[in-house]
Amino acid sequence: MPIHVTARLTSPGRLTHSSLGIWRIYDEGILVAQSRYDAGMKMLRRTLQRVFGHDIMPVALILVAGVCLAVGMWLYQNAAISAALSDVRTVAHAPAISVEKRLDLERDLLKMELDGRVAVVQILLGAGVLASLYITYRNMRTAHRTLEVAQQNVRVSTETLLTTQKGQVTERFTRAIGQLGAVVGTGQDERPNLEVRFGGIYGLEGVARDADEYRQRVVEVLSAYVREHAKNLDPSGTGRLSVDLDAILGVFARLRDLYETEVRPDLSGSNLAWARLPSVQLRGANLGRADLTNTNLQRANFWGADLMRANLTSANLTEANLMSANLTIANLRSANLTKANLQGASLRYANLSDARLKVANLVGADFAGATLERANLTGANLTGANLKGANLQGAILKAANLEQAVLLQANFDGADLEMAILPNGFDPVSSTVTMESVEGQDPFHETPIEPPDPASTP
Repeated sequence: MPIHVTARLTSPGRLTHSSLGIWRIYDEGILVAQSRYDAGMKMLRRTLQRVFGHDIMPVALILVAGVCLAVGMWLYQNAAISAALSDVRTVAHAPAISVEKRLDLERDLLKMELDGRVAVVQILLGAGVLASLYITYRNMRTAHRTLEVAQQNVRVSTETLLTTQKGQVTERFTRAIGQLGAVVGTGQDERPNLEVRFGGIYGLEGVARDADEYRQRVVEVLSAYVREHAKNLDPSGTGRLSVDLDAILGVFARLRDLYETEVRPDLSGSNLAWARLPSVQLRGANLGRADLTNTNLQRANFWGADLMRANLTSANLTEANLMSANLTIANLRSANLTKANLQGASLRYANLSDARLKVANLVGADFAGATLERANLTGANLTGANLKGANLQGAILKAANLEQAVLLQANFDGADLEMAILPNGFDPVSSTVTMESVEGQDPFHETPIEPPDPASTP
């Protein structure tokens, strides 16, 4: 193209020498720009191949479209220049043309060519911008795919790790159970290997902490161990449990503190008579039908525990926490419950004959049908307690608070009610309450207490 223009401009007798010099400078600049453009295209092609490999068709299409548009503009500009040159040649033969007019025509011709080249450059730059946008899009899509692959790898690794950990937990659980039965010696010399058993006990505690699905299983295994190995202790001895059982009770307490209702030891039917368990933590434990005769449970925590039909004869429960505990049909004959907290506890049909309940918190406790003959309730708080049908014959209720207590059908024969706070209208002789004392209720039409099956009493 530049050679074609030069040929026209160098035709003899057409333009001035200054115009020819200007066109030569443009031709040299075009050659330099062309070489640089070729070098740039090669570099761009290598870069695209490194970024996309062989998938450079979209970018190539964008660039080809830009180049085609640029060539079209170039051809259009060349046609315009050719027309202008024809006008210049026509004017050049005019006899009356001035030098100023000829120079104006040459400036217009140069401006037209420069505008055309600027348009071509702008088209090429636009194509480059589109290619850059496509490259950015492809990079983002590649990065997104890489992220998805990485996330999938993380999920697979996590699942693999969880599977491995589960297998390790299962192995730890099995190994710890095997350690619970460790013994040393043979025959008559056989005895528990306490060191190994301790390892099994604390190993199971670690499993319960690390694996939620094994937590209750651990509690069940350790509960079974206590039920199997708790024996009736010698009354003349120290009353201390073996160290392994004591360690298990400690494990129960720690797990209960951490996981609350998830941990519910099942010690039903356990023989813990004469044992010394002060401050033992058995919240929510199942101790139904357990033998706790003469057991020292001072300041023990049985909050929410199930002690139904348990034998607590002569047990020491001083300052014990039995809040909301179930002591239905339990045997608490001669038990010491001084300052104990039985708020909201159920003692229906329980036997508390000769029990000591001095200054005990019995607010809202249910003593329906219970036996409290000769029980000492001095200073006890029985506010709102249910004593319907209870037998308090010979009981000591000095300074006891029975406000709002239900005393229907209760037997107070021989009871000591000195300074006791009684419900309004209560007649201890007839054990009745006047109609005015119970708002909105008819105390004489209450459902009578059904006694328990004699064969089921402990």
